[in-house]
Amino acid sequence: MGARGIDAGRLDRTDGIAMAIITDTALSLGLWPDGFTLGEGGRTYHYRRS
Repeated sequence: MGARGIDAGRLDRTDGIAMAIITDTALSLGLWPDGFTLGEGGRTYHYRRS
């Protein structure tokens, strides 16, 4: 078994679902994706008004 272990795939799917929910909510509020920046804890996504 690799260093990431068995739950790594589940974590990746959970992150994808979470981003889909966040993006869906942002779009419903009239916000559109506008890039991201990399930080120490991961990505920070930016949105702009449509």
